[in-house]
Amino acid sequence: MPQTAAETVAEDAWLNRIADEAEAEGFEGALCLDGMAALVLGRERRESPRPGRGPGGGS
Repeated sequence: MPQTAAETVAEDAWLNRIADEAEAEGFEGALCLDGMAALVLGRERRESPRPGRGPGGGS
């Protein structure tokens, strides 16, 4: 079901409010999107089994 104009305005106001709150907190300790992606990809690589190793891996 499509949003009504009132719902769209309310959602925009909510998004703007949380963006303002996040901006007010500053950037100390924040990660850029590329940094976050690198952390996630690094974790996935560490957690996924390597081919040929582990149960059923045929090593």
